[in-house]
Amino acid sequence: MKVLFISPQPFFQERGTPIATLSVLKVLTKRTNPTISIDLACYHEGSSPELPNLKIHRIPNISYLNNVLPGPSLKKLLCDIFLFLIVIKLVWTHGRKHYQLIHAVEEAGFMAYLIKLFTGIPYIYDMDSCMSEQVVEKWVIAKHLKGLFQFFEKRLFRNSQQILAVCPQLVTYAESLGARNVSLLSDYSMLDEAQTPAIKSLREECGISSAEKIILYVGNLEFYQGIDLLLESFHLVASEIPDARLVIVGGAPEHVEAYQRKIQEWDSRPQVFLLGQRPLNYLASYLSEATILVSPRLKGNNTPMKIYSYLQSRRPLLATAIGSHTQVLDQEISELANASPESFSLAIKKLTQDSERRGKIAEAAFQHSKERYTFEAFARNLNFCYDFLQQKNT
Repeated sequence: MKVLFISPQPFFQERGTPIATLSVLKVLTKRTNPTISIDLACYHEGSSPELPNLKIHRIPNISYLNNVLPGPSLKKLLCDIFLFLIVIKLVWTHGRKHYQLIHAVEEAGFMAYLIKLFTGIPYIYDMDSCMSEQVVEKWVIAKHLKGLFQFFEKRLFRNSQQILAVCPQLVTYAESLGARNVSLLSDYSMLDEAQTPAIKSLREECGISSAEKIILYVGNLEFYQGIDLLLESFHLVASEIPDARLVIVGGAPEHVEAYQRKIQEWDSRPQVFLLGQRPLNYLASYLSEATILVSPRLKGNNTPMKIYSYLQSRRPLLATAIGSHTQVLDQEISELANASPESFSLAIKKLTQDSERRGKIAEAAFQHSKERYTFEAFARNLNFCYDFLQQKNT
């Protein structure tokens, strides 16, 4: 079976959607009934993982298009134009009967829809987010065009063979626009992957003693992640919790510098550490050192991928009580707080002072994670969807 896989991101890089794409490719390239051969079309940046039956096709390496960040942007739009040209070239060169299926991630679904109109090649839509909402949130002027965006999303949904939605809210959204055959394909904990001890522990790197408490955030520093909320919340309680240290791992250099400038004048500045990007293989090592893990996200439909690793870490999780989190989390396996500095700071104070509560939710979260969010469960669900499509098309 020949599959054209379209991933509109730098691949491979250690961040959300590229990690999810690699997970899907690991499963598909191991299928044997039938064996799947994949042509992957993606951006120019990133490493090339060694997987069987996988050939990577990249857009031209143009310096202006380097460092493509998550979320909508002009740079990403230009990359998508080049990506679509690569896709057209692949389909045109090999002929319409060469590919039996297109697997399209995020906005590549629209490319797959257009290809299907002209060639009849069926497609799977790998839905990691609600694109119409992302565009409206990024550019205020686009809010007047939300209805138009949803019109095209509806066409995309209704013409797909299968939709793989990463979280329950996206399943509901796709079905509300008339999608058929929508399946939930949740992310899973990265702690099951090969892990390497960090060269330096967080305590060594930041000079934090064993008696001090680490409040840890891991992930990118885009606005929607709520880093401003986290910093403001910590600033409110830092004087009351003198033994607490806030450690933030991840983020592009320009974002790290911007937040360092923000805290420069704060009295709590010596208690805050922004470490920038670190290898994904260090994740288990870092999480194991935390007293509290935090996800201060402000908006979005999809559950952050980090949540699944947080749950398995046996460390207590504090998250904002927004739909992105509550579709996976509840008060049994996490501490939830409103997305305001006052509410989130009170929750930080509560958890740092209540060791019994920390232990209770951490253990409950671990058991919940092992039941639902493993790579084995992910592979089983993805294979089931492909088995269904194979039977449907034979």
